[in-house]
Amino acid sequence: MMKTRNTNITGNMSHNYYTREEVMSGKGFYMLNELIYENSDIDMLIMSDVIGSMSTRYTCLRPPGAAGAALLTANNSIVYGAVRPASGSATCEQVGCMMEDGHCVRTIHAEVRAILNAARFGLVTEGATMYSILKPCFQCTKVIVTAGISKIVYAGAAYDEERTRLLIENAPQRIEIVRLTNSNGAPLIDYAQEK
Repeated sequence: MMKTRNTNITGNMSHNYYTREEVMSGKGFYMLNELIYENSDIDMLIMSDVIGSMSTRYTCLRPPGAAGAALLTANNSIVYGAVRPASGSATCEQVGCMMEDGHCVRTIHAEVRAILNAARFGLVTEGATMYSILKPCFQCTKVIVTAGISKIVYAGAAYDEERTRLLIENAPQRIEIVRLTNSNGAPLIDYAQEK
């Protein structure tokens, strides 16, 4: 029998066995409240939470800046991912970036971390939705396709490559792409402009 640690609705989103800090740091997950799920613009709700909470966990010193992700599974479980180094490793803020071919390779991208966190808790990624502050890069998209994710929701783009579009078009599953904007049609985050 699972012992309940916290049964409050956390962040108005879920019935939760973990504290908000545990969930945001990858040590737990939410189960979305069906009432909230059925009566909300769930894409905007989750993206607002990702922008508000995960962007502060970005530890790389390189542009484009704050990034974060959440993965909503088909059974309404949600896990988060932040741009951070491997567990127990020093961050770019602590020791500087580890550069290779113009890219910092010290950190794990938020989308990959969200998928890894889902795996840690035995959550199925097939048919899930990926919420990413920034449109996923080519490397993250390879992992997203392989994980069977069927929808990508993003707030702005730092990467917009033809090879990424082709990867999505040729994926074995249909992947819906949703770009969220404000009421004026502008990206939800200022530094991320669609190319």
